[in-house]
Amino acid sequence: IVGLGQAARLATDGQSDILDRLQSLSDRFLAKLEQNLKGEAFIHGRHAQRVPSILSVELKGKSAKEVVARCPEICVGPVGHEGHLDSYLGMAPTLATMGVTPNSADSTLRISFGWTTTDDEVDRAAEVLAHAYDSSPSQ
Repeated sequence: IVGLGQAARLATDGQSDILDRLQSLSDRFLAKLEQNLKGEAFIHGRHAQRVPSILSVELKGKSAKEVVARCPEICVGPVGHEGHLDSYLGMAPTLATMGVTPNSADSTLRISFGWTTTDDEVDRAAEVLAHAYDSSPSQ
């Protein structure tokens, strides 16, 4: 019992520092991405209370699948929509709950950061994603 208590204490001791670090990485990524895309990215739930290590990014006018296909060196994924873009069928439930339309969902990526992610990795990911966006056909 004492060992379990100590393990719980150790697990929560650095939690605030980790959350601050993840928020810093998220903020850094957003700043770089917005700088590179010049307003073509929209962050779902940007001002809502959310997990700092996860971003839902809509890339205006582009298919998330097309963008992801052009940036194999980073691990991001389209989350939005499977099926007819004129309906909510097949749409990710989280996005539907947030009020995202099917067309916007098709342009949405989920981006996550881990506690081992570095500033250089965040900068590179924003650069690669912006290049993939620029080279993808418009919807």
